[in-house]
Amino acid sequence: MPQKDIILSLPGFTIKNVSGHNPIIIDVHYRNKPRCPACNGRNVRKKASFIRRVRHEPIGHRQTVLRFKAYKLYCHTCQRYFNQQFPGINKYQRATERLHNHLYHRHTEGVSQQSLARDFKMGKATIERWYHQQYVLAHKEIDVRHCPVYSDLIRPPIPVTLGHPF
Repeated sequence: MPQKDIILSLPGFTIKNVSGHNPIIIDVHYRNKPRCPACNGRNVRKKASFIRRVRHEPIGHRQTVLRFKAYKLYCHTCQRYFNQQFPGINKYQRATERLHNHLYHRHTEGVSQQSLARDFKMGKATIERWYHQQYVLAHKEIDVRHCPVYSDLIRPPIPVTLGHPF
């Protein structure tokens, strides 16, 4: 990844142009070949193109918007139509996962939903929904941990002490 693309932290994107003050508009280009999400095939044809605007994590205290060309594609293998998908941007989302994660950490640090909604010009319900989604992702590993269960045959022997152990 070239040095100038590190500020994006999105794989496959390269910066073409930067303009604006607040929000900073970053024109980017996605350089990887599109694949079909259904069959993972590379034999696709471009049907149409459109400009996609996606909110990204702030640089300093200034909001950023990524602007790039996306395509509607046709897969010759499975004969399906689909819109191009990008890493770090979920399907149907207008914000990157990096922005969701940024807002989650800011709210965890004690910044109120109302302040975040005012600063990022979005609704409090959106902030809350993103927070809960990130909370579930962050704490999923706690749910899958298992406490070891000992049976009588495998349990290590309990040391017998004479007198009071304290």
